Amino acid sequence: MGQSGTGTDRQYSGAIKDYDPQGTFIVQVNATDKDITSPENQVEYALDVGNTANPYFTIDSRTGVITVNNRLSFDTSGRQQYTLFVTATDRGLNPNDVMVTTATVTIAVERNVAPIIQNKNTYFSSFSEGVDIDYNITQIFAIDANPATSMNGMLHYSILEPNASNKFQIDQSGVIRPRVTLKGLQPATWIFTVQVSDKGIPALSDTTKVEFSLNRISGPRFNPSESVYNKDENFRVGEVLARLQAEDPTPDGPLVYEIRGDGLSPTYFRLEMEGQTAVIKLNKSFTEDSNKSLFYKIRLQAYRRNDPNVFAEHIAMVYVNRNPSAPRFNHGDLVFNINETLPLKYVIGEVSANDTDIGSNGEILYSISQTELLPHYLQDYFSVNEFNGKILLIGDLTQDSRTFKYTMTVVAKDKGIPPRQDTVKVTINVSRNPNAPRWIGLPYSANVTENDLSGTPVIKVSAVDDDNDPIEYNIVRDTGAGSPYFSINQQTGQITVSNAPLYEDTVTSYNLRVTAHDKTSASRTAEATVEITVNRNIFPPVFVISSYKTKISEYISNGSPLDVLVRATDGDNVNSNSGILRYKFGTFNPPSAETLFEISSTTGVISIATPLIGNPLNAPTNVTMQVIAYDKTTAPRSATATVAVEIVRNTNAPIWITCPNSAATAERVTANTYITATSARDPDLNDDLNRDTPNAQVEYYLAGDTNSYARFFNVRDDGRLYTSQMLNFPALDTDFITIRVVAQDKSWQPKSVECALRINITKISATNRTIGFIQPIFHVDVSENEKRDTILKYLDVVNQNPNQVVDCQLDNSTYPAGLFTISRDNANKNCQLVLRGNLDFEDRREYRLTATVNEVRSKRQALNYGDVYNAWKTALIIVNVIDQNDESPKWVIPPYPRQTGLNSNTQDKYFGIVNKNTGSDTRVLTIMAIDRDAGNYGLVEYLRGLPDNDVPANPPFNLNSQSGEITSTASFNFRTDPVYRFQVMAKDNPGQTTTQNSINGEIVVYLVEDKHRFVAVMPGQPQDYANRIEPFRQAIQNKTSYICLIESVQHRTVKAGPDEVTTSTTGTDITFVLGDPDNKPNFPLLLHANQDFNRLFGPEWTIFVRTFANISVDDVHPPFTGNLQAQKVLSKSYVWWLDDPWAALIAITAISILLIIVGIIVLVFTHSRYMKYINNYRVYQQAYPGPEFVEPPSFLREYETQSLQMYVPPDEAVPTGGEVHMHLSAEGISAVDTSGTAAFNPVYIADEEPQFVQHTYTRDTTLL
Repeated sequence: MGQSGTGTDRQYSGAIKDYDPQGTFIVQVNATDKDITSPENQVEYALDVGNTANPYFTIDSRTGVITVNNRLSFDTSGRQQYTLFVTATDRGLNPNDVMVTTATVTIAVERNVAPIIQNKNTYFSSFSEGVDIDYNITQIFAIDANPATSMNGMLHYSILEPNASNKFQIDQSGVIRPRVTLKGLQPATWIFTVQVSDKGIPALSDTTKVEFSLNRISGPRFNPSESVYNKDENFRVGEVLARLQAEDPTPDGPLVYEIRGDGLSPTYFRLEMEGQTAVIKLNKSFTEDSNKSLFYKIRLQAYRRNDPNVFAEHIAMVYVNRNPSAPRFNHGDLVFNINETLPLKYVIGEVSANDTDIGSNGEILYSISQTELLPHYLQDYFSVNEFNGKILLIGDLTQDSRTFKYTMTVVAKDKGIPPRQDTVKVTINVSRNPNAPRWIGLPYSANVTENDLSGTPVIKVSAVDDDNDPIEYNIVRDTGAGSPYFSINQQTGQITVSNAPLYEDTVTSYNLRVTAHDKTSASRTAEATVEITVNRNIFPPVFVISSYKTKISEYISNGSPLDVLVRATDGDNVNSNSGILRYKFGTFNPPSAETLFEISSTTGVISIATPLIGNPLNAPTNVTMQVIAYDKTTAPRSATATVAVEIVRNTNAPIWITCPNSAATAERVTANTYITATSARDPDLNDDLNRDTPNAQVEYYLAGDTNSYARFFNVRDDGRLYTSQMLNFPALDTDFITIRVVAQDKSWQPKSVECALRINITKISATNRTIGFIQPIFHVDVSENEKRDTILKYLDVVNQNPNQVVDCQLDNSTYPAGLFTISRDNANKNCQLVLRGNLDFEDRREYRLTATVNEVRSKRQALNYGDVYNAWKTALIIVNVIDQNDESPKWVIPPYPRQTGLNSNTQDKYFGIVNKNTGSDTRVLTIMAIDRDAGNYGLVEYLRGLPDNDVPANPPFNLNSQSGEITSTASFNFRTDPVYRFQVMAKDNPGQTTTQNSINGEIVVYLVEDKHRFVAVMPGQPQDYANRIEPFRQAIQNKTSYICLIESVQHRTVKAGPDEVTTSTTGTDITFVLGDPDNKPNFPLLLHANQDFNRLFGPEWTIFVRTFANISVDDVHPPFTGNLQAQKVLSKSYVWWLDDPWAALIAITAISILLIIVGIIVLVFTHSRYMKYINNYRVYQQAYPGPEFVEPPSFLREYETQSLQMYVPPDEAVPTGGEVHMHLSAEGISAVDTSGTAAFNPVYIADEEPQFVQHTYTRDTTLL
């Protein structure tokens, strides 16, 4: 059985206001249950049933939060306290186990109490009608029992009567003030009600009566109060209109006079004082009044200076006599005779009148009198131009066939006020053709195909004329898309296909407008519409073969076409969009193979888009692609074919032909000693598509790293195994070693096979010898991204005592401390060079280190000499850093505003300009990127970006992938696009498919017009500014913050006349344009018409350019417009020989003689050298008759090359220390192979290498 819930507090209290809305938080009760398990320890809360307060409150059953359920102001009982009983019940599964506990909640409520006005009905006041608007008349006082911070205690004052509230106002502190000026306000006594209300819900209020009495005051007056004046329009400025004076019954003067309000009076009249008399004068001429006012109302007011609210007023009316003359026609009544078939807007004639007045009084407007016209609808057919008096035909006279005479009165009215006018009578007689042609056989419709040829009949139309007039047929050519494609026989009405091919259009239905008109002087026309339906794209494309198969090598070169010809045909006209076919890819299997191929949209040739090698994630062996052929119509028809491509890849691994089980050699044998031979063959040779590819080519290498026994050997291209250095195995416990020869094909996904070869070693004892390095110089190649703590090289040590340990030391160098270290190997018999830091090819490409080796001896051990093997205590280690492609290209872009920072709008963007005169194959700009890597890694190629980002599509520019030069591919004469934008890419390591880095950029090219150009004028010649153009451009940018592009530098252009310009050699013009770097993405060019040149290129700009670029600018202006004057220039003629043929003959003869003399000199010199050679050779032959081995004399090497033979006498024993390999030339020993033990001659070591001392070389060696 569960434990009873326990309330943490049995008594709760809360407080709210009666206007609090539903959901307002009051208090939260809390109970706990000591049960451990759920649901017995979970508590539910509820209000005890039956409590009358329950409808106004609610409790959350889970949290115990009590909130308002209904606003308490709705409770009419007005209780100020509520008591709630809350039960907390646990959730036992057995109803008998459920336990309940109860808590009491007391809620205090703030009830709204109505406000009370103090001193009610005692608010009386009497004051002057001249008080100001901010005058405090009285203040109403009210109190409220509720707190002022509560809505129940917030008071609001108002005047209930609308008429009183319009004249008086009361603020929220109860102060009443005038709302308007009270002077003359009626009635003099005001009684109204003021209400004070709170903001409770609902609001409670109290009211009181307020009574005001206005005390009237007397003021100045005019006698009389009105006057009238008549003046001509030419009344002069400054003349006196009137003299007026007001009377003041009080001694509170003096009076002040003002002209106030009423339209234009304060503008056209002014007030001057003569003592106490006000003098009104004309301030502005009546003729300047654009409204041509006929009268002006002057409101003259007089008031006391200390009481401006009480004033007297005089109204002076001024009437102006305007427009004295009326218009007069220059002619009498007019008669015109016309034909009813005249076109609309035809000018029938004109009327003309004059007015002697000036200004607008003399301007005439023409109109037709609305009361004197016959017939009454005359204005449906005729109108008069109100400005020039031309009489126009505006209606079709054929629609009013029964009227032959039209009579109207034309009015000429001037613009004076009041206007004046004159009239003239105009009669128009019309000659008519009663009946127009009438169509028969309507409606007209026909069908044609787009393949129909010129002259093909379409349909015949026919019309009749009830007047028996001859009829002529025509096609309306000015409208309708179909009119160019059809023609009509004017006599028969037969419509045929015209010379314009129908297939040039794409419209499927034409509404052809045809006319039939009778051939009379008053010709009438009938029009009909012929609906012609054009059947287009009749035939769908058809593939010649629906399925294609081919087989290709994975090493097929990029761009190579497949040996299948995917071709489709179409029965439509080959010149029409219906018959022109295009090709595209459909689906691919696998889908990823879509990036490997591309198809020509015009020929259907499928070629390789990207190399088929290099990407193991996209290396399918079988690809099935769908090819779609479709026509060029707006609703194309299509056909599909499938192409199956088998990609032949590396199928087989090499197989061994010769893999010996063992071989033998001896310790201390020298480098390049032959050990044994292996050979392998790749079965891919049997496949025709693999035979000449890396898949069938075998290469050999030794398994194991540079620290294994494999380092002593190398395997050549033919599989033969040689030693790579002197064999030295001081730590070898057995008499053999095992190495693994690997035969591997050269595929990008190579396959290999191993041959385990046991090499028996004849060891040589090195007891009692002085140890040293096996060679004086070690070369180490290390990649720049090699990891730290990598063993770079094992430095073999020879002449070791088996019981001794080597001591390896690395001399101090200038390189960063700790970059390299040297230590003993695991067997304590050799030294190993270890990398301890990071290498960067771009920082340093070579390191030279000096290492020494010694034996670790006890004090009792003595040094022994008499060694027979060469060794070096000190060795030079040359570390060559191998470059990796770890650097990306970087753009080299001229500086532009907004290239860096938060608002880097122009970053990675090049800007260029073209103009209307730019033709095809014109250089626009050159882009450039650099890469710090070496070799092919540092080379950069340039590519166009995705065409989806081109704006507009297909911009007419070409990018040279090697030089980065961008040239135009079309003329810009008819192009209107203001900006061209396309993406470019710079990619390093060209020709590869992997290990490439790239960066993207954008090209913005402006189409420049005269409205964009600015011309800077400066002294001197154009060549003087060749090296200062870029500083000048940057100076403009730095000062204006706009993108600046220089278009041209040329001689100064000056005005030679109104429409002519010429060039002057006294100055230089630099033409440039400015772009807005903040207006992405087009960065539009500025229009010079919208610029303030003084602000943009003012004195500060001129000083800045002089300081920054050392250029003095005289002026900046828009380009001059006009024709360029022809310039007479003296020039040299290069066709003089056409005028004087004898002079040409003499010149040719002189040139021929000169060439003969030069030829003779060359022959004599060559013969002399040859005879000298013969004589020297004869002497040489006589001195050395029949030598077996000879070295050619030095003079022979000028003409031939002899091989050097070396002879070793057979009676001289070959030293056991190894062979000596030397390469001799005429200049001496040029290189020494130091892989042996004895062939070392310090005389020929480079100057920067240390001179090593040889410790163990004791025997004589003969060098031949």
